[in-house]
Amino acid sequence: MAEKKINGRTFKVVPLPAGEALELYAETLRIAGHGAGRLPALLLGADGTSEASALKDLALLLAMSDVLNGAGSVPIRDLVKRLVDLDLDFTGQLGDIIPVVKFVLQEQFSDFFTASGASGILGMLKGGSPSTRSAA
Repeated sequence: MAEKKINGRTFKVVPLPAGEALELYAETLRIAGHGAGRLPALLLGADGTSEASALKDLALLLAMSDVLNGAGSVPIRDLVKRLVDLDLDFTGQLGDIIPVVKFVLQEQFSDFFTASGASGILGMLKGGSPSTRSAA
């Protein structure tokens, strides 16, 4: 079991049984895949300059729009409800949803992402922009 403090509250993640984890993983990829075309711009915009930050914000907004248009809001809500107790934990604290969902997904599926390596897209997501990792 992993736990993490987010905005003063502790969230715990218990690994799902393999079958449930695989089903949830597939559903997450199905929904997130609608925004995959925007991922390169999002990653390239992560170097911290104001222009890059604007590019990153725009790419994120467009990716989220693609996901919403492709999947619909109800399936996204249902997916998030499978990950967290949405109404109980986040009513009045909507800003915590994304950091907590990210933590849950990282803990549940980190072993699925090991094949990507540091140079792949998933490695960039886990470790930051390519320029911050290549100095090692």
